[in-house]
Amino acid sequence: MDKSQGYIMEYMTVPEMREALSKTRTAILPMGVVEQHGYHLPLYTDVYNCYEIAKRVAPVAGCVVAPPIIYSFSGGELPGTTDISPQTLSLVTMDIIKSLANQGFKNIVILLGHGGSENQRAALDAADMFYRRNGRYRDIRLATVTFTELTPSVKECYAAHDFHAAYLETSLMLYWHPELVRP
Repeated sequence: MDKSQGYIMEYMTVPEMREALSKTRTAILPMGVVEQHGYHLPLYTDVYNCYEIAKRVAPVAGCVVAPPIIYSFSGGELPGTTDISPQTLSLVTMDIIKSLANQGFKNIVILLGHGGSENQRAALDAADMFYRRNGRYRDIRLATVTFTELTPSVKECYAAHDFHAAYLETSLMLYWHPELVRP
């Protein structure tokens, strides 16, 4: 495995996971949504955005990137949009956090690729439930971060109301996966 790429869990074997855990106890858990992004961007845009950012942060931060949670709450109804309830998302996220903690991760960052207060609340509820139901894990540190909080330029886009399927998301997709952006 090419260590310059960081530790991308889905590509790793058991021995590689053991090696990674001997060097880091931090994992990034990307969380996106499968939903419409206009008529020019793929349904997976929010997943790609947080996952691609996580994969680029991992080598610099020296952490493992867990496979992304792709289903969450959108509320949209256009074809392709696939919702799960915020309650289900909280429970699934809590279980994934517990699994990562059981493997030995001590610091888990949930990186949200989709806005919306429902998903932010679900991630916070997952962390709260995790602590309440798993008292032995008091040494685990959890953080929830939206990808829009990561850089001043992205914050500026959102402050200027550049939201869903607009310049920011289109530009990011043109950078990550130009072949998936339609005219």
